[in-house]
Amino acid sequence: SEDSTNEIVSSSKYDEAPQQLERWRRTVNESRTPAQLALCLTQLERCIAWERSIMRVYCEICNSDDNEEKLLLCDGCDHGTHTFCF
Repeated sequence: SEDSTNEIVSSSKYDEAPQQLERWRRTVNESRTPAQLALCLTQLERCIAWERSIMRVYCEICNSDDNEEKLLLCDGCDHGTHTFCF
């Protein structure tokens, strides 16, 4: 039924955002000037742990991280496979 579908969608892990992120989203939506949006983007950038966000992915078939531009990543698990290893 449609109700059960809505329950599944609303309980998705992507809908569960920290309170600070929800506040940031509201602030972005309420922004009326480019300067306000720029401040929002600056704040977001400061919150990202860039040094921890770099992910090293190895091909599941050849176990190499060479030719990164040829690695296809799974959206669900972030495992990678080279296009030439299929």
